[in-house]
Amino acid sequence: GAGMTAPAGNRPGEPVNDEPVLRLPVRRWREGQWQDTLDDVSAEVPVSVSYNSIPHVVMMATPRDLEDMGVGFTVSEALASPEEIRDVRLDTSSGAFELRLSVTGSRLGEMLQRRRNLTGRTGCGVCGAETIEDAIRRPPPVPPGGEISHGALVGALRDLRSRQQLGKATGSLHAAAWVSWSGELGEVR
Repeated sequence: GAGMTAPAGNRPGEPVNDEPVLRLPVRRWREGQWQDTLDDVSAEVPVSVSYNSIPHVVMMATPRDLEDMGVGFTVSEALASPEEIRDVRLDTSSGAFELRLSVTGSRLGEMLQRRRNLTGRTGCGVCGAETIEDAIRRPPPVPPGGEISHGALVGALRDLRSRQQLGKATGSLHAAAWVSWSGELGEVR
């Protein structure tokens, strides 16, 4: 919403504001009266994503762990597999957040052929798709080889809440984690 977005465009050479949390004045209705206070909200900045120097999309994101976001976006959108990503680099020298990924040449050709208009996309991922097949992608089946118990999964979710500090501070950020089959958390973003 308005007032919740970090400044979008610094001048080239100026440092970008990469603070993930903004402390803003708010007015709350509590116990029958207005209270003026401060609240922590998640910052969002425009982040451009390009592949092999070809612009692909601009998304709003919290300015933290953007390289991981770029890889996750690329893989979850089936643009490239992790093995096809050669390099990921965040460049802020222009005064903006530019996430530059390099993918193998053969994958880039396929990406250009099925290029999508992401302008109208929302979180659900349907808007901007050219065909129903693009909108409703069927991910490949997960190969056999691992199993996690219900208890281990519940424990991992409980542990995730305690380790995702930005979400705890703002109450509004998504989290991602790598969880072992035994339910132990690895990386948390």
